[in-house]
Amino acid sequence: MQDQLEQIKTEALAEIQDVDTLEMLEQLRIKYLGRKGLFTGVMKGIGNLSSEQKPVIGKLSNEIRLEITNEFDRMIE
Repeated sequence: MQDQLEQIKTEALAEIQDVDTLEMLEQLRIKYLGRKGLFTGVMKGIGNLSSEQKPVIGKLSNEIRLEITNEFDRMIE
């Protein structure tokens, strides 16, 4: 799961950098952070992790979500 999260982060940050319009940015936000987004889909599997892995993956996922969200916000400004 950690590798999946890191991959999503890498892809999202790269795609955000290539955005030309706010409409494209919103489409990417939905693709990654929306209810049926890639990040959300991976996070649904957190319940299947061991009790030792949950806090580690939870912390990592929060950091990655924040980093992606901050990049979206930066592009809007």
